Amino acid sequence: EVVSLRDVKKLTSVPVLGVIPKYKSHIPVSQLIVDSRPRSLLAEALRAIRTNLQFVKNITQSKVIAISSTVSGEGKTFVAINFAGVLAFNNKKVIVLDFDLRKPKIHIGFNTDNEKGISSILLKLHSADECIKHSNIPYLDFITAGPTPVNPSELILTNETDDLITYLKTQYDYVILDTPPIGLVSDAMKPLQYADYPI
Repeated sequence: EVVSLRDVKKLTSVPVLGVIPKYKSHIPVSQLIVDSRPRSLLAEALRAIRTNLQFVKNITQSKVIAISSTVSGEGKTFVAINFAGVLAFNNKKVIVLDFDLRKPKIHIGFNTDNEKGISSILLKLHSADECIKHSNIPYLDFITAGPTPVNPSELILTNETDDLITYLKTQYDYVILDTPPIGLVSDAMKPLQYADYPI
């Protein structure tokens, strides 16, 4: 079993940005909790990761962060939403994109609808600006996944994905991509390749 950070460092050569404590109580429907508990261990851990990112790669322009894991249910969306909140508290303009087009969760995490979003933009049914939603934290916006398409992998591989991320980098300091589990589907590969920080 891997039970500590020391085990991870001993067994792998992967850089470790930090350790996020397990959220012990029931996670509410609206998963953005760093605003209601800014002094919690979770918020402190995310702030430490924010600081450590600067030592990995110091980039002055807009930064793209992609968050993935091996399988579903490991907390990608929870981490993406709350890490975005910590960045926004620092007066940075942040947007979270739900690229898990098969099992979208950002709309659940922000307790909103999923009528239009990434899939709508990539299919040219709506513009990015029409799909951007605002959270209750200043500087923090998000785009839900939108209706589930029949071909998520192929849709993500289109030039529209390039155009979307390029455009959002001109509008925001950080673009956070909540990706599908990389151990189960290939959909996560393209968003991870865009990332300055693939996590």
